[in-house]
Amino acid sequence: MTQPLRRLDARTVFVSSRHSTELKFSAGSRMSDKLLSLGQKGQAFDAYHLLIGAILGFSVLLIIVSSINYFEGLRMQVSQERFFTGLNNAVDQPNGEILLIDDLIFQADTSYTSRALERATGLEEGCLVFDDSGSTAFDVSPELVTAKENIIGNISAICSTNSDGFCTSSCQVCCEITFNAQ
Repeated sequence: MTQPLRRLDARTVFVSSRHSTELKFSAGSRMSDKLLSLGQKGQAFDAYHLLIGAILGFSVLLIIVSSINYFEGLRMQVSQERFFTGLNNAVDQPNGEILLIDDLIFQADTSYTSRALERATGLEEGCLVFDDSGSTAFDVSPELVTAKENIIGNISAICSTNSDGFCTSSCQVCCEITFNAQ
């Protein structure tokens, strides 16, 4: 004996007999096909989710690396400013005492010539010399210093007037600069 059909909702029809109870899809079968195909599209869209996630991850990584490079460049710039400010202070106060400038950053193959530093500080030509401290991190000659590697180092500058007998030339102010690795 079959009982009359009862409608549960717009998609299903409930059929009951003595031996079994069945749930049949009527108009809703088209709906379930759509749901099934949406699920497959959703799974296919997972690859795009991964791609979007990878692109966002790469973008974040790029931002982090760029900011690290920016701040490293900023550290180099601050170090250069400290170097030239300290050197100018030594030239402006030629008292024969050692002025130590600590924790300066030098990049590999960076060179300083005595003539360029003389122009930057306002000294006459031939009034600034480099002293070799024996450091293996710097290649030193009387007129040129080159950093051999990326290094943090110190500079000691001694500036004095010619009246003190410190200068061997006819300079009014002469300076001797020593580069040391930490």
